[in-house]
Amino acid sequence: MLVGVDAASTYCYLLQGVDHRDEDTWGCHLLDVIAQGLEPDYTIADGGSSLRAGQKAVLQETPCHGDVFHIQQQFEQVSNGLSHRGQGSETRLMKQAQQISKTSLKDIVAQKLLGQQASRTPRASAALVGSGCQ
Repeated sequence: MLVGVDAASTYCYLLQGVDHRDEDTWGCHLLDVIAQGLEPDYTIADGGSSLRAGQKAVLQETPCHGDVFHIQQQFEQVSNGLSHRGQGSETRLMKQAQQISKTSLKDIVAQKLLGQQASRTPRASAALVGSGCQ
């Protein structure tokens, strides 16, 4: 697919499904739109070498600037990935904190139960100790 868009107006001056996207194909289709009146002051292109070569062959005096779309898209993907990773870490931390608090609560309850059992039967313990049975 060959696509050419005027950035200011978003007018699509070239939209062509093709089998190849080489220099000759770009050049041929650019010649067609130039014949229809396209006279850009400059162009903006991604890093595609065929696109740039086709533009250079046909629009020799027209400067071609690099776009920032693809690099921006890659940084957004990295940023989103790091953000999700951070959110995942926060979720894991919260789950671990809940597990720790539940474990501590269980330990406290267990200690209280042991304490209650011990306070209920001090006479039986004393009786065993005092009876000489060892």
